[in-house]
Amino acid sequence: MSAKTDKLAKGIQDVKQFVVAHASSMAFNGISKALQQLETSLSTGMLMVQIVSHERSQAERLQSLLAKTILIEKYQVRADILPDLPALDAPLPPPTLILRSSGLTGQPLCYAVSPAQKQVIGRNPNAAQILLPDSLSLVSGCHAEFWYSEDGKWQIRDRSSKNGTYLNGSEQALEGWQQLKVDDRLCLGSSKNAIGSVTLNVDVSDQAATAIAEARKLLNCNVVCLIVDLSQPFAEGDQRFVAQAVQTSLTKVFVIDATPAVTSPVVARKNLTNLEHWLNSQPYRAQIELVPLLLQPIAPIPGATVWMPHAQPKFEQFYQILETLANDKAEEMLLQRVTTQLLMQIAAIEAVLSNQATELTQQLQQEEEKLLELKPAVLREQLRKTLAKLKEDKDQFFKQAKDDISQSKTALLNGLIKGSLTHKIQQFSKDLQPQVVSDRSGYRQIQLQIDDSEDVHTVATRLCRSELQRWFHSEWHKVCKHHNGDGLQGLYQRSYATLGFIPNFDLASIWLKDASTVDDQPVLSTPVVELACESRFKQPSLFGYLFKNIKGQVISSLATLMLVVQIVPDEVLGSKINPNQNSNSGQATNPAQVVKEIKKSLLIALLPTVAILSYVSYKHDREVKLEEETEKLQKETVSYYQSLTKNLTEQLEMDLREALEGEEKRFRETLEIVNEQGIAHLSELEKNQTQAKAQIESRRKAQQVALEKDQAELQRLRRDVSTSNKVAQVKG
Repeated sequence: MSAKTDKLAKGIQDVKQFVVAHASSMAFNGISKALQQLETSLSTGMLMVQIVSHERSQAERLQSLLAKTILIEKYQVRADILPDLPALDAPLPPPTLILRSSGLTGQPLCYAVSPAQKQVIGRNPNAAQILLPDSLSLVSGCHAEFWYSEDGKWQIRDRSSKNGTYLNGSEQALEGWQQLKVDDRLCLGSSKNAIGSVTLNVDVSDQAATAIAEARKLLNCNVVCLIVDLSQPFAEGDQRFVAQAVQTSLTKVFVIDATPAVTSPVVARKNLTNLEHWLNSQPYRAQIELVPLLLQPIAPIPGATVWMPHAQPKFEQFYQILETLANDKAEEMLLQRVTTQLLMQIAAIEAVLSNQATELTQQLQQEEEKLLELKPAVLREQLRKTLAKLKEDKDQFFKQAKDDISQSKTALLNGLIKGSLTHKIQQFSKDLQPQVVSDRSGYRQIQLQIDDSEDVHTVATRLCRSELQRWFHSEWHKVCKHHNGDGLQGLYQRSYATLGFIPNFDLASIWLKDASTVDDQPVLSTPVVELACESRFKQPSLFGYLFKNIKGQVISSLATLMLVVQIVPDEVLGSKINPNQNSNSGQATNPAQVVKEIKKSLLIALLPTVAILSYVSYKHDREVKLEEETEKLQKETVSYYQSLTKNLTEQLEMDLREALEGEEKRFRETLEIVNEQGIAHLSELEKNQTQAKAQIESRRKAQQVALEKDQAELQRLRRDVSTSNKVAQVKG
């Protein structure tokens, strides 16, 4: 190697060491590979010929011809398709945003987002320009919106979706516009990739930038051969490629006229004249060589190595130019190409560093803006007002809850309300039937019973306790879940959300999780005095009843009979006597005696009737007495169990109130803790804010120093590479 080559190799090593020192960035990977290729090219000493054409077959045909010559020992020959370059003076079109799904079944879907206007993504076919499948239940109809900003950045914002939009695995939903970068990961509907959500990987399709990058790769050579077909006018894309090629300080640019022989001579001559005129107008005309070369057919048959006679001279002329360059300027050409590419890599390093500095500046600016948003004095006042409002809500909630329990207890014990416990006790007592336990010695004992084998007290207390237990737990469930809309749990959750404005405050560790439970057993399991549900009352026997009442009955009956006898004349009774009676006996009948006998018979006939009536009256009196005693027992039963129910209900109400007071105390104490720790946290936040501002300023200064140091080092490397090989700097 010559001294120049050694010095250039050392320059490559210096640049590689600079890249290694900054290897933490993925952006330097491509630069590292390019530097390694330059080092390899310099060590092998091979020159590079790049053949480009609109038709790969033409480029490969020329590549095959050159490979069959001794030039292959001095040149590496590549053949590629010419990319479609944009106009040099035209602004590059904005890149298209590409979204690829990774959370859908089947083949991942790809969405292209045009930069022409803001576009909405979602499931609503009438509003979303980027329509997602309806099976994504966690994605809203108009979930998010994309926008290509005026400063050339793709951005996204959430459109108040139900389940939020998340970026790169963050559990914090997006708020406002957020800038997107290549390889960002968007999660719509869930930060955990839940079923019904979708994950979109962000990419950018920049066809213009890609074409320019491809063209730069093609121009990493010593000699470039552009094959043109002058059966058509010299294309603008070909002109842009030649213009870019001469700006990269290539040793030689060959424009090879490979016009087919069948082309009209007039058309070919006109297009050739226009091409020569355009080439002569270029500032680097000396670097451009126009070579008419018939590539089809250049041999009798495809693959043949024997030239057609009319093609041989032109190819030998082209071959001679390449051989002369390799013999006379090999090292100069190699150094020129490697130096040019090395300077381009240095420019690429500068661009990466500039982008990193811009990103860091933006990051520091965002951090500073967030710090400015945190105003501890304002947050302290907001905390005071919020706690006062929560205390007011707490007082109103628990007062209303206690009032509701009292009203519910009143309704439970109101016998006029159908379905109340008192009404059920009344119905239960009415269904009880009397059972005569004993009936002797002038006393009767009865007991209320039900149809089954259980005693009345067991069934009645079970009814009362089960109803009270249901009411007790139902009331507490209402307090916890439904009172004032969403109950005590809702009050805790709303209050927690309301206090969420304090940044970095560990509220979850001190906040209430769940309401306490209540126990009815201390009240309902207490033994109670058993009600006998029986009565013993005086009830005379049948003989006693008759003896007591027969005198009145007999006197009343005899008085009635005597009245009848006195009213009925003796003549009437005598007329009824048969005059022939006892005539055969020869005895005479005394009418007065007959009347007396008749009256005696009537009296005897009346006595059984009186006895029957007395017995019927006796039975009726017993039934009436039984009904009276039964009704009395039923009233006593109702009174007893209503009293028992009232007593138990009041005790249960007291337990509910105590539970409410306990929750109220817990809530009050929690608010006091939040106030105490919140103020301490805000004081610490204010202290940290001052330190963070100082750190941001320190990082900004350190960034500036590091950037200036890197720029100075790159300027030195650029200067060493440029001056040692006497080549001009490559234009941006």
